[in-house]
Amino acid sequence: MDGKASLLAQLLSAFPRTQATRKHEDIVLTRSRLSLYQDVDFPKALGEVIEDSILCYPDTADIEETVRFLDATDNVARQFNKRIAFDQLTNVQARVIVAWLRYISGWPELEIYRESINAALPYWSARAQGD
Repeated sequence: MDGKASLLAQLLSAFPRTQATRKHEDIVLTRSRLSLYQDVDFPKALGEVIEDSILCYPDTADIEETVRFLDATDNVARQFNKRIAFDQLTNVQARVIVAWLRYISGWPELEIYRESINAALPYWSARAQGD
């Protein structure tokens, strides 16, 4: 299984209802609005964003916003208490996030965001291991 297929398989087993049911254009808008999702809607929205980004590559519009949102160490994280939303995610879901961040770090379109990707990885790697 190639990297894309393997990542999609992990995603589908880890996130609730992640086979995208909304249009790509709608999910692209979600990429920059993840902070608006709460409770049970957050894991589903994040799963859709990750799946859509894999399936619709090279359309990387606003993926950097998703990456920034996933950086739990930034000032915005503290300001908006992103970790409360992150606490809803399981270790298995954190492993998918780590795999996705590593996967997209190789996309040439995201080279200028590699620092943000690398900043998000330690938190999610620790979560993937079980805190």
